[in-house]
Amino acid sequence: MARTRDSQRSAVYAWERAAVPGYYADKRNAPSLETIEPFVKRVWLAERGRYGLARYPVPALRGGSGSAWGETGSLKLPPFARASRAVIVHEIAHALDGSKGYGRGRGGAHGPRFVGIFIGLLAEVLMRTYFESQNKRAYVIKSVKRRGKSVETGRA
Repeated sequence: MARTRDSQRSAVYAWERAAVPGYYADKRNAPSLETIEPFVKRVWLAERGRYGLARYPVPALRGGSGSAWGETGSLKLPPFARASRAVIVHEIAHALDGSKGYGRGRGGAHGPRFVGIFIGLLAEVLMRTYFESQNKRAYVIKSVKRRGKSVETGRA
């Protein structure tokens, strides 16, 4: 089976470096796999149903060195990857995308489906984490009737 070129990989990595605060954290302070396991489990269980993976268990976590990667059954998270929640979310997005191996699927491993999943997870998971760390309630969208029209408003 021929591999699809992962043409968006460098563009996705460049965007992450520029747009995601704290994307590259100090790996000397990386938490253990046991420490991040509850975070991975919470994200996986909350999101897997949206992508047709409701019956799939939480991916197994592996440490090691070298590159980080994610697929539906497992996540490899070396110390540099565990140091940043954004990198963990990136690998969870690969697992939710169903990517198995480099460059498979339409548009490669960093194709449009992956990018959509990743940005959605960043918005949901990292913003919730931010608000919790600031001791604030998460931004909530609620629908309000105004002059007979339904209007979405937010509150912090």
